[in-house]
Amino acid sequence: MESQLQQLQKAKDLAMDNSPEQMLPKVLETTNSMLLNQWKTNNNDNNNNLSNFFTNLLLDTMNHNKISNHEKPLIASQYLSTLYSCYEYSINDLHYQQLTILTFTKIYPMLFDLIAKTSDESKWSLLQQFRKKILSQWKLMTITNSPLDLNLDNKQIGLKLSIIKFISQIIITHTVDLTNSSINISMVPENQPLINRNKLETEARILLDVIINYLIEEPMMVSSLFIGIINCLSFIMKQRNQTTMKILNGILKFNIDAKYQNDQMDTLTYKLCKRFVERCYRNFVQFGIKNNLIKNPNNSSNPNWNQIYPKLSKISQTLFVIGEETKNKGILNFDSESVSKRIPDSEREKIIMVRTQKRQQSQQSQQTQNMLVLNNDNNNGSGTINPNNSNPNNVDNFLTTEQMNALTKLQEYSRGKTPSASFFNTTPKAYDNTYNSLFALMDNNGSKQDLSKVPSNVLIKLSTEALYKADTRKIIAALSIAASRYTDLMNRNDPSIGDKRQLEDDNSGNNNNSNSNSSSEAKRIKTDLKEDKGLNNNSTLVKQETSEAVLDGEDEGKEDEDQDVQMIVEKPYFFEPKPMDNDTKMKITERIVKRLFSIKTSKISPHINSIPMSKNPLEQIKLLNWSNDESWYHILIRLATRGTRSNLQMSNFIREELLRYVMMDINDSHRTAIIIEWMNEEWHGDLLFESREDTESQYMCWSLRLLDELIPFLENKHRKLFIRLMSELPKLRSEHLARVKPILIDPSRSTLGFQTLKFLIMFRLPVKAMIKPLLETILKEDPTVEPQCKPILDKFYKD
Repeated sequence: MESQLQQLQKAKDLAMDNSPEQMLPKVLETTNSMLLNQWKTNNNDNNNNLSNFFTNLLLDTMNHNKISNHEKPLIASQYLSTLYSCYEYSINDLHYQQLTILTFTKIYPMLFDLIAKTSDESKWSLLQQFRKKILSQWKLMTITNSPLDLNLDNKQIGLKLSIIKFISQIIITHTVDLTNSSINISMVPENQPLINRNKLETEARILLDVIINYLIEEPMMVSSLFIGIINCLSFIMKQRNQTTMKILNGILKFNIDAKYQNDQMDTLTYKLCKRFVERCYRNFVQFGIKNNLIKNPNNSSNPNWNQIYPKLSKISQTLFVIGEETKNKGILNFDSESVSKRIPDSEREKIIMVRTQKRQQSQQSQQTQNMLVLNNDNNNGSGTINPNNSNPNNVDNFLTTEQMNALTKLQEYSRGKTPSASFFNTTPKAYDNTYNSLFALMDNNGSKQDLSKVPSNVLIKLSTEALYKADTRKIIAALSIAASRYTDLMNRNDPSIGDKRQLEDDNSGNNNNSNSNSSSEAKRIKTDLKEDKGLNNNSTLVKQETSEAVLDGEDEGKEDEDQDVQMIVEKPYFFEPKPMDNDTKMKITERIVKRLFSIKTSKISPHINSIPMSKNPLEQIKLLNWSNDESWYHILIRLATRGTRSNLQMSNFIREELLRYVMMDINDSHRTAIIIEWMNEEWHGDLLFESREDTESQYMCWSLRLLDELIPFLENKHRKLFIRLMSELPKLRSEHLARVKPILIDPSRSTLGFQTLKFLIMFRLPVKAMIKPLLETILKEDPTVEPQCKPILDKFYKD
């Protein structure tokens, strides 16, 4: 066998250099024949060697640029079954299994396009089976493996990466290509009998969520997988632009600092792994910005970029600064205790419990899928539920006989209903007060389907799939009918509501007088309606409900009056707040600010009775939900910089309170973030109001005021805080740099000042020219600072 492999290798080398378009397919055919013969002998060692050679040869053939793109799908189709057999034989060889999956990843889009054109049922069935096995393998590996077992994870890391690449290829192939420049789901004809486009597109969205959620939810630092997923996401984002927002929102939730260190991983390895992931994160952001995938809000009309772009840019800049600091200090120069992030015992138990729950849910879901064999691949829906399935995991182990009978009846009922443009039962009146009467659309008396005892997860799966595949207009029409029936039931229970909301004729004993009264009432309503519209065109005064019921005893000549009778008129309530004087405005402003500061650290809204209710409607307004502990200062900053900009007294009061708060604890990095956001909003506010002649620069005023308050309390231990503040202020002028002078001439704090200036020179080039005069002035005034000033001037200002 060894000699045969050597001969095949020589044949391959010769074919790669001489007429590969003719020779490589022949070598591949010979290898395939030899492999099939070896499988018959059951020689596992020889099989593995030859299978490995076959898979490598097939991959090289698909990658060779001299083989025609029209020929490659035919070659891949010819050897798909052999490749699938190789995958099954390699179940115990992780390295070879990885190679098989990578080869299948390469040929998948070619085979998908070929089957879409030829409708080869046997090839499609095999392709589906191959794809589902690989996807189920990923799910099995991520659920059953212990998240704390580093050795087991390292053995499977290559296999997992190959599956991630395959998943990304599935997402790209099964998603619409807006440019139509690559193989995608939109190339499948509408009348394709094998491929269900809606199902595959849904699966692609789910798979994208799977790999994004792995980034977010995996508790341990698995750097190789994180880097692999981020790289794959960048390619998905580039080839399918419509996935960009989902991917970026997931990336923003990916917290690298929250990932724990594996038990077998030393601190230096953990630090390196974390640094590699941070670098990959930054490269991802830079790749998106460079290729205009992450758009600058100034060049895009999409308001979502106003939040996403600044956040990603800021993270990228921060990671760059961290990388430069690490590079300058050296990778080995770190505090082991501060870097190490061992998982606490309480969190360890929680992770194991969550993983166990996921495993149980997966097993239940697999049982359900094995039992509910609904063939969604066929548009005719020929699948059936088989309660007597002989599979050991069949649904009888999960669903009772009664539940299975209910699902079987539902399936038979749904098959008997042909799809149509409208519903059979569109009456706006409910025949009784049951849910069946509210939502029945295909039968006069409901579907008579009792699913109350079927497990909720099965019902949720059925309903969500149905809603997703249904036409939006039909869903809206169905909800309108259900809403009309609900209103009818409410009117029956409370007649006063019916008197206010609709006019009905008495079907028994209507006479001419009643008809006359109805017509008169209709005319009066119509007249009032016109007057109300004339008073206020912007008020919504009339709500009209459509119905198929016809009033009895009406003449044709009264058609217009009858339409008016069916109109539902509600008298508008006009609320006219009284104008407030400046003192009242200030009192309310003070009350709002104090209220926000009083609950700034609470994530749960205060008790609804914690504040006495006032008769004044304005004073009854309160926050009912406090879900984000950062919301309070976002509100205050916006109030100060924009909401109360026209009233300087009010806006300055809010600014004073913010300044007082941040100065209470300058060691808190969270308060530094508040300062930076505040100053950025002040700068942006100046841009918005710069057209007004009487508007002064609030940014310059309060940024200088902030530095005046802050600098006297700064020490050398505040180096990171001060460097971050000076580097992220939106605009630096010579006045700002002049405030640093007291630090520079203070022997105990001069290191802080000179390191900050050096950082600004290196990473904020526009400020470089302003720093030179400051250094020269200080050098003249105080010769003792020459050891610090001279090196900076010589290094950065030689010319």
